[in-house]
Amino acid sequence: LLALYHDHPEFIQPESRRNEVIRFVEGGLRDLSISRTSIDLGVPLTVLGYPEKTPEMDKWWPADIHLIGKDIVRFHTVYWPAFLMSADLALPRQVFGHGFLLHRGEKMSKSLGNVVDPLELAERFGVDSLRYFRLREVSFGNDGSYSAEAIVTRCNAELANSFGNLAQRTLSLIFKNLGGQIPLLKEEDLTEDDRHILSVSHAIKDGFVISMESLKMERAIQDWISAVNWANIYIDKQAPWALRKTDPARMQTVLAVLFQCIRNLAIIIRPVVPTAIDKLLDQMGIAADARDFAVLDAGWHFPLAESGFTLSQPGLVEEQDEVLARARAAGIGGFLNISTRQSEWGAVIATAERNADVWATVGIHPHEADEHADLGEGALLQATRHPRVIGIGETGLDYYYDHSDREVQQALFRTHIRVSRETGLPLVIHTRDAEDDTTRIIEEEMGEGVFPALIHCFTASAGFGARMVELGLTISLSGIVTFKNAKELQAFAAEIPAERLLVETDSPFLAPVPHRGKTCEPAYTADTARFVAGLRGVSVEELAAQTTANFRKLFGKAA
Repeated sequence: LLALYHDHPEFIQPESRRNEVIRFVEGGLRDLSISRTSIDLGVPLTVLGYPEKTPEMDKWWPADIHLIGKDIVRFHTVYWPAFLMSADLALPRQVFGHGFLLHRGEKMSKSLGNVVDPLELAERFGVDSLRYFRLREVSFGNDGSYSAEAIVTRCNAELANSFGNLAQRTLSLIFKNLGGQIPLLKEEDLTEDDRHILSVSHAIKDGFVISMESLKMERAIQDWISAVNWANIYIDKQAPWALRKTDPARMQTVLAVLFQCIRNLAIIIRPVVPTAIDKLLDQMGIAADARDFAVLDAGWHFPLAESGFTLSQPGLVEEQDEVLARARAAGIGGFLNISTRQSEWGAVIATAERNADVWATVGIHPHEADEHADLGEGALLQATRHPRVIGIGETGLDYYYDHSDREVQQALFRTHIRVSRETGLPLVIHTRDAEDDTTRIIEEEMGEGVFPALIHCFTASAGFGARMVELGLTISLSGIVTFKNAKELQAFAAEIPAERLLVETDSPFLAPVPHRGKTCEPAYTADTARFVAGLRGVSVEELAAQTTANFRKLFGKAA
């Protein structure tokens, strides 16, 4: 055994475990009794077919690494190798003794009452986020501590904000400015900055592999996030959103460089967060068989750009489970998933069916009114019968964009109101630059019979808001209220009757300060709530209790 340890210092890792075992063996070994009178010893047949000589045994043994907890290192580096030697079997190439996972710095035990079910953690935060945190936060081999706050902080800062936001910004710019077509990357158009960031996104691959193979996962991920940070510096410096007007050709080159960088960075981190990355790569059109390190440097950009593939509008749907997990970790207790067109109803309801804390609405956004001009009350009524559908909308009027004929918008708005009145389900109303017609229609329809409703993502005048409250409607505030120039809205927010107030995200749009400019997530509701609580001079806990009660009362079917 001592010769094994001397000739193969890599056999026991980390180094601290190796030194401990050597000292133990140098102290002398005594006979070890393994006999038992009450049981038969030994394994008649292993999964690899031992003791028979099988193809599986030849393929899989010896193991490259034998991974164990640090408290059983002695058995697996002294007794187990001795057994294998005596049986003339090859030893595993390495035995690695990992540390303990501590909860807030304490070892978990039943007596302390701090034992945590890993499946509950995975359900709460998502498997990808949990894996990323564990490998990123702790030097493998050492003890590592975790807390819910630490998981949220780390994963939000790096996965959601640094890399996720980089990807969403880039793909959104390609969708909005290039019709979703992948821009070509032309060597002659590249600047020194372009070549540098492309080199960074490629160069980390070899170091990442070396670190992973030596079980220095935290170093591998640190190198990856450093490359992500360089990419964020690049996009901020190049400002492709500004180049659209000043130099469209340069904008295309910058977006092509970013698209390639994001693909490279995604493939590199895929072993750590495979579910989220596969959704991103699906969105980017990267084939399922072109997502490993072997094809990282293969010529793929030109064929993809020439294939006719176009990006769909980026959103949060692709990483839905992770988005919900981050929101739950931020203290969000329930979600209302709004639909905007009939084709979305099935998907919105399906999400609510999969998640006990998610509910759905069915409706047609005013932008989509022209496409649904013939939608009758029957289709809406049928959809509202689903047990997870608790509201109707998003509906209303939008004269700012005027994507649909105004008379069609008004007619469809009234259709939604009649269904709300018949079912008792509340309306989620969108109104922009249409205060007069919105007020007129609501007043006229209230004359036919009252119906519950809220003004979603309120940005209208204080006078309009006050009239809606008089009519019995609820006012829902989004991240816009946190904006520096929203002084009139902030003044009105402070005066809304407590029983008529809700707080929302309007995800994926209009992220509140301090997330402004990023894709808005449900988790950010907490930031808006804190701001509104400050405006109203109450604690965030008081505001949360009040708005939760208001939601339950308005959306009674959710109870």
